[in-house]
Amino acid sequence: MRRLSASVDWPKEIRAFIEERIKRAKAEENLMKVIELLRGTGSVEKGLAAKVVRDDRDSR
Repeated sequence: MRRLSASVDWPKEIRAFIEERIKRAKAEENLMKVIELLRGTGSVEKGLAAKVVRDDRDSR
């Protein structure tokens, strides 16, 4: 590190690394929250998307 200190701003590099790591950790926490919320919504019946599309096409 000492040898490269003339060309590398180590405090800046370390700060950027920590900020990026915190950002990723927060994103991961938010993703887990969303997954938990979605699990609580229940599920839809199999084939519902195809039925809705078919009904929409038939109604025209």
